[in-house]
Amino acid sequence: MVIAVDISVSEKNAIAWREGFVYKNLSAIASLYPQHTFIFIFDRSYAGNHLFKENCIPVVAGPGVNSQLMQYFWYNYKLPALLRKHKADIFLGVNGCCSINTQLPQCLLLSDGVFGAGHQLPPQKNIRFIKKQLPLFLDKATSIIATSNYCRRQIVNILPAAAEKTAVVYPAAGNGFCPMSREEKELVKAQYSNGKEYFLHGGAISSKSQLVNLLKAFSLFKKRQKSNMHLLLAGHINLPKNDLKAIVSTYKYRDDVRLTGYHSTPIFARLLTGAYALVHTSTGMQLPAEAMICGVPLIVADTGAMLEICGEAALYINPGSPEAIAEQMMLVFKDENLRDSLVMKGNKQVEAYSAPAAVKKLAEAIFSACTPGVAASA
Repeated sequence: MVIAVDISVSEKNAIAWREGFVYKNLSAIASLYPQHTFIFIFDRSYAGNHLFKENCIPVVAGPGVNSQLMQYFWYNYKLPALLRKHKADIFLGVNGCCSINTQLPQCLLLSDGVFGAGHQLPPQKNIRFIKKQLPLFLDKATSIIATSNYCRRQIVNILPAAAEKTAVVYPAAGNGFCPMSREEKELVKAQYSNGKEYFLHGGAISSKSQLVNLLKAFSLFKKRQKSNMHLLLAGHINLPKNDLKAIVSTYKYRDDVRLTGYHSTPIFARLLTGAYALVHTSTGMQLPAEAMICGVPLIVADTGAMLEICGEAALYINPGSPEAIAEQMMLVFKDENLRDSLVMKGNKQVEAYSAPAAVKKLAEAIFSACTPGVAASA
């Protein structure tokens, strides 16, 4: 079976790609099902040195699309032609879009970020196009995968008839994440934070306000606690270099803040496991699951999906409020019993996201969109 996947590089900073949800999960599925071929359709040269499995074929399909009119043309005319060219059996839409102009079975994979969950919209230029066309996409899709029950409720609110064809599949936690010894943590801190404990923000930062709120929160924490705690920003920051430089260069505690940039999984796993706590103001759901595997306490945005994913294993914040973020930073810093409790609850909570079972469930949901004869061979 040939599964074609739409990877819109015009959204190269989107959580689904930059934080590895699509890459990690589809790579894992490709390993489990080597008899199938995955066609990754890019609309421009893809970012990063991603290593694809032998049965994963990247295809650059032409210039990026930025206007709603061009997006309509791409999905309804160019995409169907590409699907025919590569003899696809099924199309998987991971950016909230599918084609209205093809009879090929289509599966939509939707996260809460598509609905603007939380206190900010995801960093997607085509969010208006998606919102306008989403009822049509939901109706056209053969099957729909929601990454949380919260997301499923949003889908059903838009199109009640979609309830029967919408399955909930939680994102699988990535491979390579596990607790580390105290000695290993000390080595990580020596390398990245001058030997000091650190808060880690590992998700994408998509706006100036998101970054400023995080830095303001850290300032409040530093003023009140008088600690030598550091803050590491390990995700992609979607800001012009001049704006980023201006913000950081004038920041009072700039010597205690490090922008490490985006890392490969092995390096990022060490950064995450060595953290005192993860501060997560983005909408991605996979990172909190990985933090729970690593035994790292969570401070996460209070969106509906996050409440569902993390349960009692996290402290919740309004990511638009520096005071709220700082309050939870101080709480997890001062209360060791609370910190230990969050780690223990996380160990139990993360069982639902164990990679082998979650990946297999996602694969079955994708294959279910295909015709019965083809799906049966999966």
